[in-house]
Amino acid sequence: MPFPLPRGSFSLHIRHGDKGIEMKLVDLPRYVKAAEDFVKRNPLGYSYTGFISTEDPNVLAEAKMLSLTHPPPSNPAAAWSQPAKWTWYWSDIPRLNTSPEEQLARLGGGNRTEMTLGWMLQLIIALEADGWVGTRGSGWNRLIDQLRCVWVAGCKKPILEVGSKGSWVRTGDLTQPNAGYGPSHLIYRRSLLTYWIFTEVLWSISSIFTLLSNSGAS
Repeated sequence: MPFPLPRGSFSLHIRHGDKGIEMKLVDLPRYVKAAEDFVKRNPLGYSYTGFISTEDPNVLAEAKMLSLTHPPPSNPAAAWSQPAKWTWYWSDIPRLNTSPEEQLARLGGGNRTEMTLGWMLQLIIALEADGWVGTRGSGWNRLIDQLRCVWVAGCKKPILEVGSKGSWVRTGDLTQPNAGYGPSHLIYRRSLLTYWIFTEVLWSISSIFTLLSNSGAS
């Protein structure tokens, strides 16, 4: 995987797992279409390059097939009507399409810290992108949305919403198909709490790496 991500690339965080109990899950093609439509309108600044973060291994398998079945158009003028050829990147980490707690229990191997740091790395890589595709019904996507304005100069860069409004603002009984995640003020409070926790953790990690680097240099 290149470091940093290529210029004009997108980050796609595709939240599946147990998120289906809170919102309607969004499949990969919807993410891809949103990004492709944006690239077609902004061909000079963005490319068909994406970093995928997800707990669902099936999403990565689908992305591989998408790359194979999407040849580049022979005629540039036909790019509006023909599928694009995508270049995908993702990290080689354990994945299980279930809840974070279940992933830690079944894949952590007794070392939850290492697995958690792997997840945090996904967040940091996502912030290297020049555009983001996701849904605010996912707390991780909301965190990316906030940190892109804090850690990187990304506030003026595009973030494409692929979920419905009902996925992140309560519209009724959560047992109903079109129900939402929760009242907007609760989403805001959860986002602030999540942001604060992750900021503290990442600051601690950064301090440790700096200390180790300085020790090695001396």
